[in-house]
Amino acid sequence: MCGICGDVDLSGPPDAEGVRRAARALAHRGPDAEGFFTEGPAALGHRRLSILDLESGQQPMERDGVSITFNGEAYDFAELREDLQKRGHPFTTRSDTEVVLRAYLQWGEEFAERVHGMFALAIWDSRFRKLILARDRLGKKPLYYFVRNSRCIFGSELKALLAHGGKACCGVDCRFEMLLSAKEHEMHHRGQLMTMQRMNGIVPHVTRAAQERMARMTAAATAQP
Repeated sequence: MCGICGDVDLSGPPDAEGVRRAARALAHRGPDAEGFFTEGPAALGHRRLSILDLESGQQPMERDGVSITFNGEAYDFAELREDLQKRGHPFTTRSDTEVVLRAYLQWGEEFAERVHGMFALAIWDSRFRKLILARDRLGKKPLYYFVRNSRCIFGSELKALLAHGGKACCGVDCRFEMLLSAKEHEMHHRGQLMTMQRMNGIVPHVTRAAQERMARMTAAATAQP
């Protein structure tokens, strides 16, 4: 079990200290190590429980302008690694995290269809200023996120979002709003891949499956007496 968190703000610098607070709130999920990545609009955090590649599997991990913070396990990473090596991808670690990262470099957002396991992850693609959040098919690994305008704050647990605080974007009363919003936007399906990037300006984009689910939730809420 590991913990992931992050803050991506396409309109300005992220709250790196808020990400550190969020990571501290997840220390029980990853007592062995912590790591942080900050570049441009993105700040990622990771708390690690070391299982695979104890010496060189530190996270967040960055390759070719793409960074990942990963919680979980890719069951078939050995076979996927072999496939990627045949396609010319070099590997510097023995971790499944690097395999997942290079799967994204090879197939883009379709990488999620090739990774089988239990996981929750965040990928920051600096080449396209794009954030990707994804979860396994059964939603075994938790992932919560809060979106406002061009900013997304995420974490493995609600307490990480509350520890972050969100004051830089939402004011001192933001934490309660973040709690309600994050509970509504908990990702339940791996197919519910969420991306946020610059497209004709700065706008968040959610896949059709997520849009349909959110529409159903809204309709059910408004139908209640």
